[in-house]
Amino acid sequence: MIPHGSKFIKRITNIMSIIKGNITTVNGVHGEISLNTGKIHLILGANGCGKTTLLKTVLGLVDLKKGRLFYGEKPLDSMSLSRRSRIMAYVPQFFNVNIPMSVLEVVAMGRVDSINPFAGLSTGYKNIRERALRLLTSWGIAELADRSVDKLSGGELAVVNMARAVMQDTEFILVDEADASLDIKRAREFYQVIRRLAYEEHKGIAMVTHRPHVVLSLRDDDKVFAVMPGGIMTERCVREVDSAFLSEVYGCQLKVIETSEGRVLADG
Repeated sequence: MIPHGSKFIKRITNIMSIIKGNITTVNGVHGEISLNTGKIHLILGANGCGKTTLLKTVLGLVDLKKGRLFYGEKPLDSMSLSRRSRIMAYVPQFFNVNIPMSVLEVVAMGRVDSINPFAGLSTGYKNIRERALRLLTSWGIAELADRSVDKLSGGELAVVNMARAVMQDTEFILVDEADASLDIKRAREFYQVIRRLAYEEHKGIAMVTHRPHVVLSLRDDDKVFAVMPGGIMTERCVREVDSAFLSEVYGCQLKVIETSEGRVLADG
């Protein structure tokens, strides 16, 4: 018997959702890109190669030089930024809040378009705050809820920024080096969140990172988009990523080593 209800329909829709296109960005990155819900897509490449611009182009924050992006069969450029914000959430590398707001308030901001911003302590706002607190609790950071965001460390702020994007409740989340300021423990927790969002909640995650070893902790059918010299964007499934590929991406010798506990990445 097929289950009924909006949750089931939403889950099926998420599994089938895709953003795709053959594009050239304003700084010359070019090639085909396709993002699917339920998968993680790592965007790799050397400093200054155009990874962040590629991410912002997909979001619609930077215009395309050539080509077109589609959400399913509908051109993304035909949608307003407001409509796109219900499809894609953005986690920038630097997230600065210069007013004294609590972590709970910042995370709740992810749902600000779904309530009357002048409603104060309305029932809708209370529900959103409760949902934000449940999210922080599930991530093991409920103790940060009442802390002012200007008192957080870089690593704590990165996790809070991610939680704010999750509250936006979109099909896709685009992450720009939000792992850059994380220590080893926080980074592991951050990647666990990324995997849970993709594999259990069926979000499509696209993440720019300078930590290529992350690819070795993903599923074989997840994707890597590498911006190569000359701006050529190359796609590989995780199972196809090897020493030669990563060495070409970064212009230095890297080695993928098979161990009894899985694959690890080492300098040449």
